[in-house]
Amino acid sequence: MGVNRAVAEKIIEAENRGDIEAVASLYAEDATYVQPSGTTQGRAAIADLYRSYAVAFPDGHRELERIVEEGDWGAFEGVMTGTHTGPFHAGGATVPASRTDSELFKAVEAAVTAVYKVPTVPRMSTYATDMRGLRARGVQCVGIGSAIDIEDQARGFGMHSDQERLLEGELHRFVRLNWEIVSALARAQ
Repeated sequence: MGVNRAVAEKIIEAENRGDIEAVASLYAEDATYVQPSGTTQGRAAIADLYRSYAVAFPDGHRELERIVEEGDWGAFEGVMTGTHTGPFHAGGATVPASRTDSELFKAVEAAVTAVYKVPTVPRMSTYATDMRGLRARGVQCVGIGSAIDIEDQARGFGMHSDQERLLEGELHRFVRLNWEIVSALARAQ
């Protein structure tokens, strides 16, 4: 096990304990924290980011997935799970938790049930932050995507993957899903 893997594991352990000061102490003063939603520079700013996660996801838990290390440089990828119950400060804006009792969510939920015949399971992922500017202004936003088959998913195909593709039939269902959502929202107005 390399030094960077040991540090990454200590960061994850400290974060899961809620010890943000211990997390921050493991980053260099001039460290760079890169995630899909943006880059955070410096130990103090990184500590603030971890604090915002702790407030937004009080039951948050992170797992270490993969690490790449070379010399004194390292990068790790993790998966965070938790319930988004508090405000999330990201990219200069405080982003409130998404509501599952909003008109928008109810329209999405009904459309998913009608088109895909499955229940809607709300989830939050750090890559789904392209709407944070709107959410910070109180606009309810959700992310939706087309279904992919299990066989393609196992091969790494899917949205935002290195092998982005989707079955033609799923494109048609996704268009129908969007139609159902927009129609329901228009009827409500």
